Amino acid sequence: MGTVAANSIIPHLLDSHVARSVLVLDPAKTVFDDLMRKDLISPSRRLVRKQPYSRVVNFRTSRFHPDTIYAIGNVSKLPEGSITFALLHEEGHKTERQNSRWVLAAMGCVGAPTMALAIWHGISGIPSGALDWAIYLSGALFVLFCPRIFRRWIFMDETRADLFAARTMKRAYPGITTREVADAARIALRAAGRKRKGGLEERLVLDWMGWEVHPKDEERIEKIMSLDLL
Repeated sequence: MGTVAANSIIPHLLDSHVARSVLVLDPAKTVFDDLMRKDLISPSRRLVRKQPYSRVVNFRTSRFHPDTIYAIGNVSKLPEGSITFALLHEEGHKTERQNSRWVLAAMGCVGAPTMALAIWHGISGIPSGALDWAIYLSGALFVLFCPRIFRRWIFMDETRADLFAARTMKRAYPGITTREVADAARIALRAAGRKRKGGLEERLVLDWMGWEVHPKDEERIEKIMSLDLL
């Protein structure tokens, strides 16, 4: 499915010629406003441009600013269907149950006391014993490998957000097929994908230690396509 087809996914997204002209200039903001008018995005949300010259085109939210959706890169080159999917995906992270917050809590519960113990020994001048070093090592290993330990649950977050976006698009825009939603998602995922160089550090950090927190694109598309089987 090409860009032209993807642009036709939502034929009635905009209501006026003026709105269509605005879409060409700032499609992300126009789609965002339309989704908010339809109560598909929380009224507390706001869209903010960030890193406009990034080669990666993406929408993200921050743990520290959960109501802000950041538009990364030149999002205007994305078809409106893909923009809609990406924005609803971010909304899904807010409305659907998320496991990553518990993973972060686990990292904090282990990492903070371990660091506090190390700082206390450093300030007090009391030498660290074998038990202390065992705590340092086990705490550091847990934090470093935490994403791998809980990878299954972290991947569930992305799946829930993807399926929320797909279901919402099908419910809000009658006539859209699951295939069209999946094609819109595929375009958004490809634009957001980070080019991996295949170096040792990438394999070590992203694969072995598990800090690649997103499932493979094709696995995500298969999950969306499975909506027809539910």
